[in-house]
Amino acid sequence: PSGPRAASAGASLAAPAIAVEAVSESSVEEAAVFFVEAFWVSTNGGACSGGALRLSRKERRLLEAQMADDFRTRYGCSWRVGSQLRQGEGLLPSRLLLARGDAGEVIGCVGIEAALLDPIARRVLPARSAEARLQTELAALTLHPSEQARWERLSELY
Repeated sequence: PSGPRAASAGASLAAPAIAVEAVSESSVEEAAVFFVEAFWVSTNGGACSGGALRLSRKERRLLEAQMADDFRTRYGCSWRVGSQLRQGEGLLPSRLLLARGDAGEVIGCVGIEAALLDPIARRVLPARSAEARLQTELAALTLHPSEQARWERLSELY
């Protein structure tokens, strides 16, 4: 079909613009509010689709604060200033991403974390255990003398 009717139908079927951004310290609270609503409170998917939780305003604020703290613990090093990891910030990269709709509203949230799998136990290792294992394995590696100087230069960067 052609004409104004077809043009208006095509316009209404246009996909909304979605912007994806990495969460920063300034947006971590917004991510937590969205997550609490979508995961715990929503009637569509709340409490892992087992039904929405009924929370008082105080309970909801507390849960949002706990989620923000969890996000800072899991993903905080991804938005801190500078590219070098500070003592205790971990070796495994992670990111928390937000999707925003046309009006700038949060419409999605996803966390991405690198992890190690214990092949014998067939389970994902907690971050601290994984990092300790990585550090042990890396410390046990030996370099060919020709690579030693290069490694030392790289280690100064990280």
